[in-house]
Amino acid sequence: MVKARPDLLWLRYLYATRQNDYNRARYSHLAGIDSRESLQYTRRTLEHLDCAAGNWTEEERNTAALVLCWAEAAKGGMPRERERWQEQGVSLADHGEGSALLYLMSLGRPPTEEEGAVSLLIRLHGALGQYLQGEISPGSGTQPFASLEGLAELESLCQKSGYPFSRFCRELALVSRCVLAGVSPQLAEHCCNALGALAAGQRFPALSPARRAERLCGGPVRLSPQAEELLQRRDLWYADGVLRAMGTLRGPAFLDALAASLPLEEPPVRSPAETFLSWHPGPMLSLKSLQERLYFYATAEAAFGERRTNHCILAMVEQAIATGRFSPTGHIAFSFARSGEEITLQTSLTPIGEAIDQFYQALVMSDITHNRAILAVFDQLGYRPDIFARVGNEEQYLAHMNNAADDKRRLLDFIQDGGRVLDVGPGGGVLLELIGRERPRCVLAGADISAEVCQRLRQRAEAEGLPWQVLHGDFLALDPKETGSFDTIVFCSIIHEIFSYTPYQGQRFNKAVIPKILETASALLSPGGRVIIRDGVAAEQNPPVLLEFLDEELEALAQDYLRQFQGFPLLAQTPKETGIPHLYRLPQNSMMELLYTVTWGRESLPFEVEEWYGYYSQEDWQQLAAALSAPGGPGLRLVYFTQYLQPGYVVHLAERVRITGEDGRELPFPNSNMIAVFQKEE
Repeated sequence: MVKARPDLLWLRYLYATRQNDYNRARYSHLAGIDSRESLQYTRRTLEHLDCAAGNWTEEERNTAALVLCWAEAAKGGMPRERERWQEQGVSLADHGEGSALLYLMSLGRPPTEEEGAVSLLIRLHGALGQYLQGEISPGSGTQPFASLEGLAELESLCQKSGYPFSRFCRELALVSRCVLAGVSPQLAEHCCNALGALAAGQRFPALSPARRAERLCGGPVRLSPQAEELLQRRDLWYADGVLRAMGTLRGPAFLDALAASLPLEEPPVRSPAETFLSWHPGPMLSLKSLQERLYFYATAEAAFGERRTNHCILAMVEQAIATGRFSPTGHIAFSFARSGEEITLQTSLTPIGEAIDQFYQALVMSDITHNRAILAVFDQLGYRPDIFARVGNEEQYLAHMNNAADDKRRLLDFIQDGGRVLDVGPGGGVLLELIGRERPRCVLAGADISAEVCQRLRQRAEAEGLPWQVLHGDFLALDPKETGSFDTIVFCSIIHEIFSYTPYQGQRFNKAVIPKILETASALLSPGGRVIIRDGVAAEQNPPVLLEFLDEELEALAQDYLRQFQGFPLLAQTPKETGIPHLYRLPQNSMMELLYTVTWGRESLPFEVEEWYGYYSQEDWQQLAAALSAPGGPGLRLVYFTQYLQPGYVVHLAERVRITGEDGRELPFPNSNMIAVFQKEE
């Protein structure tokens, strides 16, 4: 490794860094990524070089080592160092080009012909793989494999460096093998073969949008005009893994979303003075109070009936708090209005912001590959990644669902053995497993809108020999002609999710969807069949209560929940209004939503603030039952109803909060769950 030194500057750059860089193709979420990921990646590529098979000469291996050591250098460095690099013209956006220039700067003298070729290898170390994968567009100007002109330029550069083109291709093949070995051995081999063909005189044509889409999505797809234009002009190196995961079925929809959310041309590079809008808080408005105003804006907007996530706003607030300034964006428009000492902030989403927001709304509850796709887009645009923490940790989330087996066991009392049972939203399959064990003559099926859940259920059923039928689709769209009829349909903590996420009649949190769900279930039921519902429950009486937090960490989480909850106005008075530290005054049902949500922890908060759990009281269910059993209705009769408090909530919260009435008397925790059983008339 002597030749892989020069002064080991590359090692210092990668080690002494605060950059949290990573390879998007290797991660589905951001939690736990090592800030020295590039250093670890470089170590792995050198290990692959050490054991690379083939008739590589010692000189070729030494050159490859030098290239691999410097290939990621521009991803490192300390903040002031990176600022100086930019002032010196080092590109930090294109790490290949930037790393090549850092290597040349480290020499401290004009490079030799061989060193010039090494810098070219550093610059181009990943370009061929990107071309073969369809990541590079013919119109983006990326060199050298996106066009025949680019190849001609590459040969010219090699000639100027005094490096035979055939030798350059051979060196690049060894580097590509090491770079790609840990990601895709098949692609590594493909690169080596392609470089051999290049050295022998073969030329690669520019890929058409259709061919690029085929390589990105893993097969032929039908493209919209917008997607074709995007693929003609934009590199998509950051979304290639996502598109392959989504495949030919969903890949085109993601390309359409990219076309709507990303500019077709890269924005021009501007100075910090041109890029950022400075803002100095006055005596009556600190950045913290501005954050509160933005949260209030999002909450007030929800109260007036508009359902919109506030991730765009939150991203700007967090950037403002971190930097002390606002940056203009193409995704949200804002303006200030002053009245005396009071400053009002008005915000609205631009058409691009609307497109991104609609993309998020439509896919946040879809399968995990869609959410990985959103992660790539939002990462690229600088939005908050934590909204996907639970999706990125899907296995742990399903494990939490499986741990609720004891409470789900209550539902078995209402399932007769021998019938056909449909579990809507089966999660990890724990209820299907319970039913199969306790009611062995039942024929079991699970239906879910998530392709990821369905895939895991099928894999588990196949691996364990379980006779489960898996239906992928929206429950409201299920057709009895296609699914057949069922004797029992179970909704275990799923109706509140349909209610919260499905924009029924164009509106989320639309209670009109509840009877629609029951009507759909009735159409799928055999005469005499049952619908079993386990879900959250609201109290019929909703008096104000006092909630005192004894745990500051839990209180901080609750404050975030109060600011971000999307379901209905919680009408909570904070300690600032009550005048007592840690004491909140709010309606009982608001308190129930709050307490039984924060028990899931901060990781689940971005999802829980989107869900209204206690949407119906017992009286609401009884009124619905009267309508369902009335003449001309779907013929469902309520035959059982109970509500209860899950013991786990008490265990988790008893020592962390105290609930009292306005008279100071301590109150018990309210009920958290209900079970309702409807039966279809014979």
